[in-house]
Amino acid sequence: MPPTEMMPPRPEVLHLPTLFRRIRTGSVRIPAFQRGFVWGEAQIIALLRSVYSGFPVGSLLFWRVDTPILKIQSVGPVVFPNIEPSYPLSFVLDGMQRLSTLYGVCNFEGNIESSHHLNVIFDLEHEEFLHFDKNELPLHYVHLSALFSPKRLLDAQMRLSASISGAELSERLVGLYAAFQEYMVPIVTIETQSVSSVVQIFERVNSTGTRLSSIDFMRAVTWSAEFDLSEALKIVQRELALDNFELRDETLVKALGLVFGLDPLPDVLLTLRARPASELHDGMRQVSAGLTAVAAFVKQNFEIYDPSFIPYEGQILVLFRALLNNEVDKIGTKALTSWYWATGFNEGLRGKPDHYVARAVRSVERSLNDGKNYLSSRLQITAFEFRRRRFIRGSALSATLASMFATNGARSIVSGDIIPAATYMANFSVRNFASIFSQQDVKAIADEENISGKLLANLIVVTEQEAAFASRDIRNIIIERLDSDSTFIEVLKTQFISEKMISDLRIGDVASFLDRRAIAMFDAAQQRV
Repeated sequence: MPPTEMMPPRPEVLHLPTLFRRIRTGSVRIPAFQRGFVWGEAQIIALLRSVYSGFPVGSLLFWRVDTPILKIQSVGPVVFPNIEPSYPLSFVLDGMQRLSTLYGVCNFEGNIESSHHLNVIFDLEHEEFLHFDKNELPLHYVHLSALFSPKRLLDAQMRLSASISGAELSERLVGLYAAFQEYMVPIVTIETQSVSSVVQIFERVNSTGTRLSSIDFMRAVTWSAEFDLSEALKIVQRELALDNFELRDETLVKALGLVFGLDPLPDVLLTLRARPASELHDGMRQVSAGLTAVAAFVKQNFEIYDPSFIPYEGQILVLFRALLNNEVDKIGTKALTSWYWATGFNEGLRGKPDHYVARAVRSVERSLNDGKNYLSSRLQITAFEFRRRRFIRGSALSATLASMFATNGARSIVSGDIIPAATYMANFSVRNFASIFSQQDVKAIADEENISGKLLANLIVVTEQEAAFASRDIRNIIIERLDSDSTFIEVLKTQFISEKMISDLRIGDVASFLDRRAIAMFDAAQQRV
């Protein structure tokens, strides 16, 4: 971006009374993408101690706007006054929790005798900040809100004057008053109408506390009286919840961008704010319909009943684009499922930037246009990965392996019946995946000190009831079933255990069993890809 497009940030230093006056008049506001005041009592007290001691509490970042670019936060835990906006005004981009604390405590307007996290008193005798507790109220105290209310301050002085040590305490009150009245806060104000520039600045400086994304920012900038992105997202989330397919709002907004042919990139998605409200409403309806189709697709082809089993957001977006207008036949279900399997087994999107996902989506676009498959579907891992990797919630390889068990119709080692995929693919739980050999058995053949029994090649799927006794030696349970039922091998095949592995199980050859099993899992993965 050329330097002439944006004025340099304007620094200034303001006394607290001046800053509070700007807040009361509405010239400093909280944007809707901020998540409200969430600080707890300990954080509030720590900040007040810093002010009292004259320590720096960090600078604030404001964005000065001349027009209603952002929606103003008016609901939820907000301590600023809710008055009619008048432009120009400044939005708080960074430092909202600190500024809300200082303003809320020093301008507390609730019942002064009520218990509230912003109702803070100062014990003049011990020089301590305390949250008001009417059961343990210090004898020599002053409410922090009195420091900015002449009447309350006078009442506090009169009360102290009747005390034996009134002179000393009054002197401390004057010191407290001066500390807050004279405290100065550094403020940096951005002056630009370029939303994309402000988003970049905001994401760079907002590195502490609850991290907000550019999508959170869009909640405010993609807003009008006719279209409120936050409300539209809530509607879609409720519809997806019917299929147990709730997704992050960020994913929904990226899908909305795909509806309009935009790359799922933050700076590109910001252009949605220029779309008419009618188009955005229709786009959100397509988002709901398209993601509902994705939910049905992954359920049918991968036995996935919860999106936590989908390793990457990029997989959802690629499927969404392919299914958006019922055009999947132009690519072919096989090509799409092969790509999905390959991406999961290869962990192909791990650590990849949004631009990588955008390229995958563009490959879908090309496939839809000319009917050729441009999605890469090649298995890049080796059998060794199944031999050395552990089953971990959130791991792409683990989630994809769980789908492979489900699509293979894994059967119970106790009843022999197919374990309904919906019972273990609707909640990513390691309880449903039990170790065949114990951790001690696996550790005995391993070089690593902290080896896990949950190696991928050492797992089978169990029911919830079976999970209760999964701490037993699963290997012995399998052997007992083999001795009593010659057809039990067919059950084991659904769990990727072949006849060649039976002798390894019987003699307890852990290394040989895991090697054979890893190859069997790799072969099954290769077939799907």
